[in-house]
Amino acid sequence: MYREHTKEVRIGNRVIGGGNPILIQSMTNTKTEDVEATVAQILELEAAGCDIIRSTVPTLEAAKALGEIKKRIHIPIVADIHFDYRMAIAAIENGADKIRINPGNIGSAERVKAVVDKAKEYNIPIRVGVNSGSLEKNIVEKYGGTSVGTIEQITAIAQHVKEMYEEGHRLIIVASAMGKTTNQLIALANQISSDNINKRELDSLLSTGEQKTVTLLAMAIDALGIPAISLTGYQCGFITSNHHAHARIKDINIENLKHHLDEGKVVVVAGFQGATEHGEITTLGRGGSDTTAVALAAKLGWECHIFTDVNGVYTIDPRLYPKAKLLKEITYHEMMQMACLGAGVLETRSVELASKYNVPLFLGRALIKDKSRGTWIMERTKHLEDMPITGISIKDDYAIMRVNDLPTDGVFIGRLFAMIARLNINLDTISQQLSEDGRVNFSFYCNEEQSDQILEHTDELGEEYTISRMLGFIKLSLIGVGISTHSGIASKVLNTLNENGIRYYMITSSEISISLTIEKKDRDKAIAVLGDAFDLGV
Repeated sequence: MYREHTKEVRIGNRVIGGGNPILIQSMTNTKTEDVEATVAQILELEAAGCDIIRSTVPTLEAAKALGEIKKRIHIPIVADIHFDYRMAIAAIENGADKIRINPGNIGSAERVKAVVDKAKEYNIPIRVGVNSGSLEKNIVEKYGGTSVGTIEQITAIAQHVKEMYEEGHRLIIVASAMGKTTNQLIALANQISSDNINKRELDSLLSTGEQKTVTLLAMAIDALGIPAISLTGYQCGFITSNHHAHARIKDINIENLKHHLDEGKVVVVAGFQGATEHGEITTLGRGGSDTTAVALAAKLGWECHIFTDVNGVYTIDPRLYPKAKLLKEITYHEMMQMACLGAGVLETRSVELASKYNVPLFLGRALIKDKSRGTWIMERTKHLEDMPITGISIKDDYAIMRVNDLPTDGVFIGRLFAMIARLNINLDTISQQLSEDGRVNFSFYCNEEQSDQILEHTDELGEEYTISRMLGFIKLSLIGVGISTHSGIASKVLNTLNENGIRYYMITSSEISISLTIEKKDRDKAIAVLGDAFDLGV
């Protein structure tokens, strides 16, 4: 088809299509509600030869401003509508010469019809966005660490959200508490009672940290002209178990969340928290905001970006091994192993959820747009069999717990594990050896804090057997899908440690990991020699 054969479309006092001249359209980058700034910019563009101007209309105030703007300019104005159909209707009623929408972002067929009917009433055209740039992009973004540590940083995140929103993204923002807020709240609780703190009340107290952050962030986003609302975990519909301090997510009732999304709002959700079916506030434990973000992405079928104060996932913690490489990609299973075995960049449950529901998961430094500068966590990677070892994780403050000379009937071990379950403790490694005289030597591994809890409750087990504890150890784990496809990995690990005079104790392995218990004093040396041996540095 020749251009001359296309349909003519009238936009205010301009005509496009058919044999009419090609017109120049530009877009304002001011806050449309700011009439003075918007008019000034449009007049400059008019002088430069602009024939049609486009302005974003994210709020009712922006729609109402169109009427005053039109009085002071000389070219047609196009209203750019992202999500809220009501803004399209308001823009038409306030004098827009054309509207630009993506029906998929507007919502239901009834809402699209309402917009079309209003455009017919005012006899203005609609530009339907069908290019890839206007397609709906649904993203859950999580901010934590120092990225929300100050008002200035919160304001910077709000500006980033504004830019993403105006590019056509549909956003849910999950945030952690500001800076050291959680530690400060715990310190306050300890001033009241340092022993036997009521976990229900502590959860209620700690949840206020995230609520403070999300409220401020929603305010900051709204101040930039982007509609936003903050929700607590309870308001967002997170239903959890009743394990205070370590609650697990049972379901998410997204009815309220979807209501706000359908209204075109950016929804800012408090991470780390939820509530039981009876409305009791709970927290999700360490790294709970990561879990909140991934759970929302899994429930909605969205993409998830975790932003923090690190660049991504490294082969080894750069603080321990300065030569460590930044990984561009890593599999869910590798990341889960690294998180479970000590890598602190992501909470284990969040990776488990991402893997289970195949959530596209990105980890990087806050406010970056270039997703090649962080780490993508996915089902398969391009280097699947290239590297025998992907990374090394460390668990510090490792405790070895032992009970010796047990009978084989398992009665005592049964009581022990029942007590551990009541304490909601997940043990790391369990080992049982049968002695020559038919007795059982039993050992298990956990962190030092958990070992303290266990020892505090040993009176529940009776006095016939004693649980001993050894401290001063770490767990060093080598992770990589290549372990299952490359021979001689274990031999290389053990020989490297032997050659450097590093003693190792318990050894466990899986298809993608080899773990050893070593003395804490040998940590840095072990990391250095194994990192070099498996080419994990730059």
